[in-house]
Amino acid sequence: MAKADGAEIPYHLWREQIEHVLPGTVLPEDWEDRVAPLRNCMLRWWKRRVTESVGNYRRLLETKQDIKKQTNSGVRWDHLTTSYIWIIEPKE
Repeated sequence: MAKADGAEIPYHLWREQIEHVLPGTVLPEDWEDRVAPLRNCMLRWWKRRVTESVGNYRRLLETKQDIKKQTNSGVRWDHLTTSYIWIIEPKE
């Protein structure tokens, strides 16, 4: 299964992480096919959480403008709180 941008899924990184976290784990040959449903489920969960997060942030700012009318929008990862911080500035 490929991602929307056409890049291959880096299963080797998954394997390295699994082997690091669970030393001595032996993965079956078809493990990539077995994790596809889990990957799809977790991707949907992640997208839902990101959407909720930006919605909560916009409500926190009490921004009533349409997102298309805003500039300097973005997101960054905050290592201290281990969460995303949204940056949304309305156009003047």
